[in-house]
Amino acid sequence: MKKLLIFSFLVMLSLDVTATSLNNHDWNAYYSQTKSNCISNQANMSGNSGLPIGLLKSYCSCYARYMANSITYELINYVQNTGDSSELVLLAQDAGNSCAP
Repeated sequence: MKKLLIFSFLVMLSLDVTATSLNNHDWNAYYSQTKSNCISNQANMSGNSGLPIGLLKSYCSCYARYMANSITYELINYVQNTGDSSELVLLAQDAGNSCAP
């Protein structure tokens, strides 16, 4: 029982309880910019030639929403302060996998 309590305490310490979601203004700005960049990038990828723009827009709407809902101020600050974008890359991969048709 004591080991379980210690383990539970360690798990609680490892959780990021300070994660702050984007406020409405920042969420909308992040979503819009991410969606715009996504559409541009996807439309310019040779592997996507011939795909309907509506499909790309739908994918990018999902991707941008996932990212805007998931990113936190702490992650943004961490990436800016350290240059380590590995967590952001993983988040983007999750978003891409979740939104793939």
